[in-house]
Amino acid sequence: MALVTRTEQIQFKSNSVSVLAQASKNLFNTANYIIRQRFFENDKLYQETGEKGEGIWYKQLYSMLKNTEQYRALPAQTAQQVLKLLEKSWKSFFKALKVYAKSPELFLGRPKPPKYKHKDGEHILVFTNQQCKIVNGILKFPNVVNLKLKTRLVDVDLREVRVIPNANKYTYEIVYDKTVSDNEINSSRVFGIDPGVRNIATIANNFGAK
Repeated sequence: MALVTRTEQIQFKSNSVSVLAQASKNLFNTANYIIRQRFFENDKLYQETGEKGEGIWYKQLYSMLKNTEQYRALPAQTAQQVLKLLEKSWKSFFKALKVYAKSPELFLGRPKPPKYKHKDGEHILVFTNQQCKIVNGILKFPNVVNLKLKTRLVDVDLREVRVIPNANKYTYEIVYDKTVSDNEINSSRVFGIDPGVRNIATIANNFGAK
């Protein structure tokens, strides 16, 4: 037996989610402003003195923002996830800078720090398995969302639910763990999907399927 992580996607509209997605954007931008200001201060310090200043990460952001209007506009665990996703974006940026310093030819230009979300835009929401649950095939959200979604999932170990703004709809990604028998997994059979611009996707495999 093996434990695998899978995702089910559902397209849906919801006004209550729209309000929270805007609040997520507000918190993201507020936190991003704090990190960006420290980044530019540290960059100036390094240029002038060669010293490296300390960055601001999740724990500091949480302490600074937990009592603000932007943070409290979201369920606590969802707000925490916004800050953690922002931290992840900045760490990816710094990692890219290190690669750029050694191999600039791999890039079209110097990597840029995470940008602000559009003032009228929205940002991803993440609900943990302590906030959501699946009961008899129905995905239930916290009361603040006021939403229930029908899903084909029943006996699974729910990890989290991601709500991703997508034009005038939202993509709900239900991330879950499931135990499958070993004979359901064949690591020698590889199937790849590459989303495209003109074509929906390019699909290839190593076992001759059409």
